[in-house]
Formats: sequence, C-alpha cells, structure tokens
Amino acid sequence: GKVDKDTYQQSTESVSADYSMVIPFVMKALFDNRKRYEQMAAEMGVEALFEAEPKARGYLRDRAGYRLYEKRDGLTEKLFEDVRNNKEWLLESLRYPLPAGELTR
Repeated sequence: GKVDKDTYQQSTESVSADYSMVIPFVMKALFDNRKRYEQMAAEMGVEALFEAEPKARGYLRDRAGYRLYEKRDGLTEKLFEDVRNNKEWLLESLRYPLPAGELTR
C-alpha cells in the first residue's frame, strides 16, 4: 500500500542487508525519537504532548515496566497455576478428529 505500482522503479531503492547491519540505524532513530519526546514533554507537559502527539506514549512509557526478567518467577508460577486450574479444558482441547490418512502415517 505504500509503494506506487506505477513509479516504484523510479522512486525505490533496494539494498540487501541483514539484521546486524540495519538494527543500529533503527535503534538510533528510536532513541532519537525518545529523546525528542522527552524534551517536548519537559517543555509542554506530558499530557499536552500526548494530546498533540499520541504516538509519544509509546516512547515515554515507564522504563520499570520493561523489567520482565525480574518478574519471571511470579509470571511463571501464575502460568503454571492457570494451567493447573484449566487442566481438564486444556486436555479436552487436545482431542480433535484427524483425517483418516493421517492415522496411517
């Protein structure tokens, strides 16, 4: 949807690249955006910024929320508890008919 089928050969460049070549540029752009939004928030206030630039919310989320590894034990226990509590339903969900040809393989 973002490439014009009539002019893409004149207006598009293609470069072979892998993750290790591209990600530094992507991360630089993301960090620059965060810094810009932090400066704007300091000048105009967070709520005014979010009203003017809704996507700023994604850049200015609380960094403490990113520490999933620190919450790993609790999250894992919650998962195991949910599996235990839903054991019957989960086991039943594994039963489904297979096509006849699948049984002979």
